[in-house]
Amino acid sequence: MSFLAGFVVIGFIGWAGLYFSKGISFWEGKMMQKTDRRVKMVNEIFNNIKVIKMNGWESLFKKRIDKVRKSELLYLKNHLMS
Repeated sequence: MSFLAGFVVIGFIGWAGLYFSKGISFWEGKMMQKTDRRVKMVNEIFNNIKVIKMNGWESLFKKRIDKVRKSELLYLKNHLMS
Protein backbone atom coordinates (compact mmCIF):
# COMPACT_ATOMS: atom_id res chain seq x y z
CA MET A 1 0.00 0.00 0.00
CA SER A 2 2.87 2.41 0.64
CA PHE A 3 3.75 2.31 -3.06
CA LEU A 4 0.43 4.06 -3.79
CA ALA A 5 1.44 6.95 -1.55
CA GLY A 6 4.74 7.13 -3.45
CA PHE A 7 2.88 7.28 -6.77
CA VAL A 8 0.65 10.06 -5.45
CA VAL A 9 3.63 12.09 -4.26
CA ILE A 10 5.51 11.60 -7.53
CA GLY A 11 2.37 12.53 -9.49
CA PHE A 12 1.87 15.68 -7.46
CA ILE A 13 5.51 16.73 -7.87
CA GLY A 14 5.27 16.14 -11.62
CA TRP A 15 2.08 18.16 -11.88
CA ALA A 16 3.54 21.02 -9.79
CA GLY A 17 6.69 21.05 -11.94
CA LEU A 18 4.62 21.24 -15.11
CA TYR A 19 2.46 24.03 -13.68
CA PHE A 20 5.42 26.14 -12.59
CA SER A 21 7.39 25.55 -15.78
CA LYS A 22 4.47 26.87 -17.86
CA GLY A 23 4.35 30.01 -15.72
CA ILE A 24 8.09 30.55 -15.99
CA SER A 25 7.97 30.01 -19.74
CA PHE A 26 5.22 32.61 -20.08
CA TRP A 27 7.19 35.27 -18.17
CA GLU A 28 10.42 34.48 -20.00
CA GLY A 29 8.59 34.94 -23.30
CA LYS A 30 7.36 38.37 -22.19
CA MET A 31 10.88 39.32 -21.12
CA MET A 32 12.33 38.19 -24.45
CA GLN A 33 9.86 40.42 -26.31
CA LYS A 34 11.13 43.43 -24.38
CA THR A 35 14.76 42.44 -24.89
CA ASP A 36 14.17 41.90 -28.62
CA ARG A 37 12.78 45.42 -28.92
CA ARG A 38 15.93 46.90 -27.39
CA VAL A 39 18.29 44.70 -29.42
CA LYS A 40 16.54 45.64 -32.68
CA MET A 41 16.86 49.31 -31.80
CA VAL A 42 20.58 48.98 -31.03
CA ASN A 43 21.18 47.05 -34.27
CA GLU A 44 19.40 49.75 -36.24
CA ILE A 45 21.57 52.40 -34.59
CA PHE A 46 24.74 50.45 -35.38
CA ASN A 47 23.68 50.13 -39.01
CA ASN A 48 23.14 53.90 -39.26
CA ILE A 49 25.91 55.15 -36.98
CA LYS A 50 27.51 57.35 -39.66
CA VAL A 51 24.30 59.34 -40.19
CA ILE A 52 23.70 59.63 -36.44
CA LYS A 53 27.21 60.91 -35.75
CA MET A 54 27.20 63.26 -38.75
CA ASN A 55 24.02 64.95 -37.49
CA GLY A 56 24.99 64.90 -33.80
CA TRP A 57 22.04 62.77 -32.70
CA GLU A 58 23.99 60.58 -30.24
CA SER A 59 22.29 61.92 -27.14
CA LEU A 60 18.83 61.57 -28.71
CA PHE A 61 19.37 57.90 -29.50
CA LYS A 62 21.02 57.26 -26.13
CA LYS A 63 17.89 58.60 -24.44
CA ARG A 64 15.72 56.31 -26.56
CA ILE A 65 17.79 53.26 -25.73
CA ASP A 66 17.86 54.19 -22.04
CA LYS A 67 14.06 54.54 -22.04
CA VAL A 68 13.58 51.09 -23.56
CA ARG A 69 16.18 49.58 -21.21
CA LYS A 70 14.47 51.13 -18.16
CA SER A 71 11.19 49.61 -19.31
CA GLU A 72 12.89 46.24 -19.67
CA LEU A 73 14.50 46.45 -16.21
CA LEU A 74 11.26 47.61 -14.59
CA TYR A 75 9.45 44.62 -16.08
CA LEU A 76 12.21 42.34 -14.88
CA LYS A 77 12.08 43.80 -11.39
CA ASN A 78 8.27 43.69 -11.10
CA HIS A 79 7.52 40.32 -12.64
CA LEU A 80 10.51 38.06 -12.42
CA MET A 81 12.17 39.07 -9.18
CA SER A 82 9.08 39.21 -6.99
